[in-house]
Amino acid sequence: MTPLSAFLPLVMPWAPAAPRPIVLQALRLAARELCVEGRIWRKLITTAVSTRVVSLLDQVAPDTIVAIQMAHLNGTKLTPRNFDDLPVDYLTAAEANPEWISQGEMDSVILYPFQPGTLETSLYLAPAAGTLYGEAQEAQNTVQDFLFRDHAETISHGALGRILIVPGQDYSNPELAGFYKGQFKDACSTALAASLKGQMRAPQRTKTMWM
Repeated sequence: MTPLSAFLPLVMPWAPAAPRPIVLQALRLAARELCVEGRIWRKLITTAVSTRVVSLLDQVAPDTIVAIQMAHLNGTKLTPRNFDDLPVDYLTAAEANPEWISQGEMDSVILYPFQPGTLETSLYLAPAAGTLYGEAQEAQNTVQDFLFRDHAETISHGALGRILIVPGQDYSNPELAGFYKGQFKDACSTALAASLKGQMRAPQRTKTMWM
């Protein structure tokens, strides 16, 4: 993990009067927005399931789930289905070969028909929105290493777009904020296009499985 403070040399020269807590929060929110809009962080999770409703949050905390890209139960690919379209007996129906995956609430999934076994999910993740302040919590102000290694400049631009737009401050600069926000948005679009193909440059799917 990389501390958010590692990004400060890329931000503070353009906003030297900005308070450190404001800068750290802007960095975290920029990192989150890049992950949400660019779909740059994907993680495969394997879960042993014995119930029809399965929580996924514990396996990604303290980060958050942006979307479920794909899911397999016992090797069978599950088809996303809206909660309102599930049969009324989804919690009591007899066990059978799995077909669908749905959601009744965020960060958990419903399997129907249900069958105990192994659930494999491909998840898009993002850092949580909140930033903890104070020296005691400084170690928790962190993001995944790859976000700094591969996207430090983009995240710094996103943070500056948030910091410099704050009105009535010594560091306010709406014009420069607009420039950095534009740079950040362009980078998010480029990241999304790249993530859809990946490093193997495989042909893009015409239909996604995101939930």
